Amino acid sequence: MQRLDGGQSEEEHLLSRLEGTECTYCDTGTLTRTTFRSDKAVVCEACDTPAVRFW
Repeated sequence: MQRLDGGQSEEEHLLSRLEGTECTYCDTGTLTRTTFRSDKAVVCEACDTPAVRFW
C-alpha cells in the first residue's frame, strides 16, 4: 500500500475523507469508520451498508 505525504496510506486517506459524509444508499444516514465483517470500512450508521470496504 502506498503512503501519502503525511505518512497515511491511500486506504486510510480514503476512509477518512468519506467519514461523516451522507450515505448514498439511504436518506437518513451518515458514514462512519468501523469494521465490516472484520475488514476496514466506512459504513452507514442508519442502514449498515458499507460504502467502502478493504479486504
